[in-house]
Amino acid sequence: MSRKFLVGIDLNKNELSNAVIQNLASAPSSPVAGQIYFNTGDGELYYYDGTTWVSVLNESEVISGLYANIPAAGTAGRLFFATDQQIMYFDTGSAWLQVSNFGAVTSQTTYGASSGSGSATTYSRSDHTHGTPSLTNTTPTALAIGGAGAVGTGTAPARDDHAHAMPSFGNVTTETTFGGSSANGTATSVARSDHAHGTPVHDNTAHSAINLSALAVPLTDISLNNYKITNLADPTLAQDAATKKYVDDVAQGLNIHAASYAATTANLNATYSNGTSGVGATLTNAGTNAAFSVDGVSPALNARILVKNQTAQAQNGIYVLTTVGDGSTPWVLTRATDFDTAVEIAGGDFTFVDAGSTLANTGWVNVDEVTTVGTDPIVFQQFSGAGTYTASDGVLLTGTNFTGVVVASGGLSVGASGFELDTTIAVRKYAANVGDGTNTSYTISHNLNTKDVIVSVYDNSSPYAEVICDVQHTSTTAITLLFSVAPTSNQYRVVVHA
Repeated sequence: MSRKFLVGIDLNKNELSNAVIQNLASAPSSPVAGQIYFNTGDGELYYYDGTTWVSVLNESEVISGLYANIPAAGTAGRLFFATDQQIMYFDTGSAWLQVSNFGAVTSQTTYGASSGSGSATTYSRSDHTHGTPSLTNTTPTALAIGGAGAVGTGTAPARDDHAHAMPSFGNVTTETTFGGSSANGTATSVARSDHAHGTPVHDNTAHSAINLSALAVPLTDISLNNYKITNLADPTLAQDAATKKYVDDVAQGLNIHAASYAATTANLNATYSNGTSGVGATLTNAGTNAAFSVDGVSPALNARILVKNQTAQAQNGIYVLTTVGDGSTPWVLTRATDFDTAVEIAGGDFTFVDAGSTLANTGWVNVDEVTTVGTDPIVFQQFSGAGTYTASDGVLLTGTNFTGVVVASGGLSVGASGFELDTTIAVRKYAANVGDGTNTSYTISHNLNTKDVIVSVYDNSSPYAEVICDVQHTSTTAITLLFSVAPTSNQYRVVVHA
């Protein structure tokens, strides 16, 4: 479908490239002065002078060009000079006649004769042929494998459908073992080009002797199809898999410690002394002297403090504030008596934190078993956070109920199903490739639920210039693109905004 323009087009003195005048078998109806068209019947260009259609071609002038492009006959008196034949033709009004006479064509009797332009003044017909010598009945010789090529000395041609015999085809043996050596072989027969050597059966039995440890490491998750991994060793590293027995033993060994008043949120600048294998171990302020404070609170003397963020993780643990400290005295933390031996730090030990700006009412568990206090790392992980929820940007907390907050006219709305675009405000986009080399009409399902869409189409390759085609707003969920010529595969990209 052609694009309709309701106003004139001003190209502002820019050239119109690759344009084609309207092709018609007869003059269009209701013409206006200056209208033009190309007549596909006589191959001429016409313009309307306000009264009649006038051929642009001067009927008295000689037309020239390749003979294959000679226009249809129908205007008596015209002359056409075929530049490829050097022959003049005359239009009788119903047919083109050659002006000059035709000459005779001689037959070729030998091969390899030299070419010559000739000196005859007559013209031979454009479809003339030169005969060739007759073909022989000589039987072609058989080809040998690896035989050398030769031009030959024969002077008589063989027929164009002659064939040289080939050696017979051989049979291919089946492979019965893996790892067999390759060999060129000595057979003089020719195996077919699509031959195949069979291989041993490739089944579970063939792989039964391969160890899992010999296989490459997996690159994605592995499903065991609801089967168990059995005979698994107990874990020794943090990332090792755990057996049920190990998990059960750890669960039964959980050890609740008295609540800590506060907990650290960062490494304490302190000097560590391990005491006697952990008993009496201390952390002493190594910075500017001041009263001890942590997580926004100032604990009192003998308050229990959970230290969990030391760079040297062996220093972590549950401590008691034995010296509060001041401007002249460093504060001192001493390991709590229920958390200063390896037996008491066995993994699964946990404590709750009572106060603090960020960690109040949280629970922490020691996840690693300790063999040597002061050497083995002590790692705490949070397992609860009751009462610590606060609402931040975009979220409103009312009691225990979180709700989403949207800005008026911000383009979002929120409901029982969650946040979504407010389609009365927000601009949405859909894009897709267009073109398959066959069709000229494409339905693009954008599912934007409105006909009020803006559509642009551009080349899918550099320089990605925009193009113009017909766009129909088919429905609230789709548009239709129409092209005069079928686009190639993914030639264009369409973008729909709503």
